[in-house]
Amino acid sequence: MRVIAIEASTARVSVAFVDDGHAAARRFEAVGHLSRILMPSLRELATEAWPLSAAELIVTARGPGSFTGLRVGMAAAKGLAFVTALPVVAVSSLAAIAAAAGSRGNVATVLDARGGYYFYAVYDCSAGYPEEAVAAAIGDAATLAALSCDVFAGPPAPALRGGPRRGVRWLEVWPDAVVLAGLGALAFRRRGADDLTTLRPTYLKRGRV
Repeated sequence: MRVIAIEASTARVSVAFVDDGHAAARRFEAVGHLSRILMPSLRELATEAWPLSAAELIVTARGPGSFTGLRVGMAAAKGLAFVTALPVVAVSSLAAIAAAAGSRGNVATVLDARGGYYFYAVYDCSAGYPEEAVAAAIGDAATLAALSCDVFAGPPAPALRGGPRRGVRWLEVWPDAVVLAGLGALAFRRRGADDLTTLRPTYLKRGRV
């Protein structure tokens, strides 16, 4: 299945054209200039891989993560959908981390929410696919330390150097468009496309979603 994927939930943005495991991708730091570099990167991939008209699905990060990145990334996905009439599927950024971690146990995925707080979720990866065991939420380091998991995974978090709990490994893993594409294709086969009129990023805040 030919998938266009956009992952912009962190400062390390990635876009990919993926076709049955073969991927053309761009990865870049996009703080302050995401809106200027995202669409040109997608056009480059359309020249390198295959044209937009040959795509079958658009996958974008749902979040949680960077407010600006998620908003710009999802807006780009919706814009492509309106132009191409392609279906869109949004996938959790935390699930993309779990899928990329390569662990077959319970993976607690973590993204820095700043101010001493973290976005997190726990996924059962025993079947090779991240199945949500603890829903995405926001909490502090003590909350993370209390999670039942085999490993923690996520981008580097200096305040959590060594991991939130003694004896449990921390894997440095960033959400990535190539992994997101695979998860999105599977989600599309399972549940179909998302409704563009109601699709919004997941912004988790203390005490509410």
